[in-house]
Amino acid sequence: MTYRGDIFKTPLLYVLIILTALMSSCGVNKKPTPISGKPVYSATGRPLLTAEEIVTDLIAYGKKFLGKPYNYPSAWPMDCSGYVAYLYSCYGIHIPRSSSALYTYTLPVRYPLPGDLLFFRGNNNKNSRIGHVALLIEVRGEELIMMHNTNSRGIIIESVQSSPYFRNRYVGAGRLPEIHARMD
Repeated sequence: MTYRGDIFKTPLLYVLIILTALMSSCGVNKKPTPISGKPVYSATGRPLLTAEEIVTDLIAYGKKFLGKPYNYPSAWPMDCSGYVAYLYSCYGIHIPRSSSALYTYTLPVRYPLPGDLLFFRGNNNKNSRIGHVALLIEVRGEELIMMHNTNSRGIIIESVQSSPYFRNRYVGAGRLPEIHARMD
C-alpha cells in the first residue's frame, strides 16, 4: 500500500515539479505581456517594442517588487542577478544568471542609460571580482539611481553616489546586446 509520503521518492515526480516551476516563470510558457499591454513580439516572432519601450515598461514592472525580501520565493531565486534576469525574461530577453557572467556578457558603456546594468565588487573591496548587479532606472546629471536586490533590505531604489558601500565598489556599467541592437 502506498501512502502520500512515498510519491516524493519517485524521481519522475521531482522532474515534473521542476518542469512545472520552469514553465510557470514568465516568458517561458507564454508570450510576455508588458505592463503597457502592448505585445512584445509579433505572431512571427519579430520584436514590436523599441528598446526605450521595453526599458520603461520593465522598470515599471520591477517597481512592483519593491520591498520584497532577498531570495523572494518565486519561480526564480530572487538574488541580485536573479531579479534582473527575471525582469528581462518577461520581455523575452534571456540573460546569464550571475553578476560576473552578466558583466562579461554586457557591452561596456561610458554613459549609462536607464535599463543598463551597474556592476559592483563583492564584499571584499580589494578583490576585483564582480559580486553585485543592479538595474539603472534613472540618471540625474552625474547621479545614477538604481533598483536592486540587497541582502539586508530586499528590493530597493537608491543612488549609487549616496551609498558609501556601493559608491566605493562601483566597477562600471554594461548594456545588454539585445537592448543595444534595438536602439536607434
